[in-house]
Amino acid sequence: MRGAVPTAQVVNARVYLASRDAVGLAAYTTSVRPGFGIHGQYLTPAEVRARFGPDPDQVSAVSDWLTSAGLQLTATTEHYLEVKGDAAAMQAAYGTQLDNVTLDGFIDPARGKGS
Repeated sequence: MRGAVPTAQVVNARVYLASRDAVGLAAYTTSVRPGFGIHGQYLTPAEVRARFGPDPDQVSAVSDWLTSAGLQLTATTEHYLEVKGDAAAMQAAYGTQLDNVTLDGFIDPARGKGS
């Protein structure tokens, strides 16, 4: 550990979104394996997103919460929301302290990109 991240330092983060039906997704992935119920009856990527992807209301609620916490939404994918903001806003939003750490000789601010 190398100490706290300065509060004014810009930090990037990803917030991964949960499946709208994690139990159903687990059951489906088991049943398409050889020797199981629907082996070989695969869904297209669009069908997987529609059936198991995050609920649009969840995406909207999480986006609203992040921006209300003073973070800027920088990217949205089918799996995560990406945000940036100063370390003070990140720490307040997540209720934790951010620290610089050393990984394999590189200082990695808040586990971001090595320098």
